[in-house]
Amino acid sequence: NCYATETLTNSYMFIQNGTYGYTLNTSGTFAKITNDRVASTTILTGGSGYTTPVVTFSAPPSGTTATGTVQSSGGVVTGITITNAGTGYVTAPSVTIADSGGGTGTGATASCLLNAFPAGPLVPGAVFLDSTIYVATKAGRVYGSNLNDPTTWGALNYISAESEPDNLVGIGKHLNYILGFGEWSIDFFYDAGNAIGSPLSVAQSYKSEIGCANGDSIVQFEQTIAWIGRSKTVGTAVYIMDGVSPVKVSNPYIERILGNSTLADVKAYAFKFNGHMFYVMTLHDLNMTMVYDINEKQWYQWSLWCLGSTDL
Repeated sequence: NCYATETLTNSYMFIQNGTYGYTLNTSGTFAKITNDRVASTTILTGGSGYTTPVVTFSAPPSGTTATGTVQSSGGVVTGITITNAGTGYVTAPSVTIADSGGGTGTGATASCLLNAFPAGPLVPGAVFLDSTIYVATKAGRVYGSNLNDPTTWGALNYISAESEPDNLVGIGKHLNYILGFGEWSIDFFYDAGNAIGSPLSVAQSYKSEIGCANGDSIVQFEQTIAWIGRSKTVGTAVYIMDGVSPVKVSNPYIERILGNSTLADVKAYAFKFNGHMFYVMTLHDLNMTMVYDINEKQWYQWSLWCLGSTDL
């Protein structure tokens, strides 16, 4: 399965398949996100006396060498902007800062980190919030990209879902929150604008003890989100989010069907027709498709009838 989301101004389409991340830009270039290039630099000491500082990155074993430009103020190096991230790096390159303007600049040092797109398995979902793409791993970490740049992922840009000792099974967006769906719980994250690490922080008061049975059942639509949830006391049911509270919308008939399924192979989506919003879920092991009409609060079973099936 693949999960996709757009970025700000549609400059990229981001796609993840559970193992790798990919981007599709406006020129039609489809590319895999790789971790063999420079993602960020950190000034360790600013030095003094620089007039025209320049930076040099050591060359990779193969590929292209990274390049960058240096910012300074009052002869002190203050930052490095990467102009070419390079390719082929196995470890982070060394960084050398020199003065090419005939000045006496000395003492500036810096380090860098390689791109750090998270290693899979990734859980279902790809979410865009405040110019950042987020994905999550089963181990419970929610990772973010650089601002409006899904090709670059900082090694420290992650936050852990730690409210319960369960694995994540999916990620979604609701209102202005990132939702980390665990097996028995849901964590809410909001953009706190943190300068170090992930910009996200945990909204601790909104934590829910309704989890998710299968991340492929999570569907976002029109101010809410629906999923097949489960808890240690209530069992398995279908929920939608009302504000920040899960509300059970399945009836005993639907819950008996869910109870007969392994829920290992679920597909779900939403669509709107004639003013009605529908949540559609298919349980492949039972070969059944159940549909919930959000507006009418009614459930239906959909079937495909055809003649001459041997011609299909």
